[in-house]
Amino acid sequence: MLGNCYRCNKKVDINDVPSHAQKCNELKDNECVIGVISEGVSGKLYWVGMICTTNTKLSHIETFLKDIWLYCCPHRSTFSYNKKATLMDVIKKTGKMERIMYEYDMGSTTSAVIQVLKHNEACVLNTAKKATITLVCQNRAPLMKCVDCKKKAVSVGENGGKCGVCADEEDLPLLNSPRTGVCGYDGENLPENVALFSRQY
Repeated sequence: MLGNCYRCNKKVDINDVPSHAQKCNELKDNECVIGVISEGVSGKLYWVGMICTTNTKLSHIETFLKDIWLYCCPHRSTFSYNKKATLMDVIKKTGKMERIMYEYDMGSTTSAVIQVLKHNEACVLNTAKKATITLVCQNRAPLMKCVDCKKKAVSVGENGGKCGVCADEEDLPLLNSPRTGVCGYDGENLPENVALFSRQY
């Protein structure tokens, strides 16, 4: 599934995220490449690639994903791993290919798989006080057709995508997020520019 690199603007296939992110961003020994994949409405797949310092905790990744992808309400969430663990803990204990399951919203649940995709052999713990996460690549927004007229959808209604003509007032915007069309998700809390969005924790 194709996406774009926000650093060089080149096309990136989901399977090439580890090698491309390392090459394009000159991965340091205290950084690693994290991939997250999730399934949204109508089986559409969404993914992001991030560069994280090794002192980043899973709880930091959760906050970051809420900022760029998920948050609509203060829902409960769960991890299949200790959310207080750092990525260095994960690398040391399980190896880089361990898949960590994450679930947001126990009612209309959005599930995601978080995975350490790449790190240097000389991987070390980042000793800086703050952890840093940067979004470097993301899937291209999946196309959806209007359920009524089959034109390109711009919003999501109760029965699926809607074009600008067929849309109802209560429809939700069509966004590049697995929460599109779920629980009133309207992207209101999205950062102004998602490309290379970065946060420290």
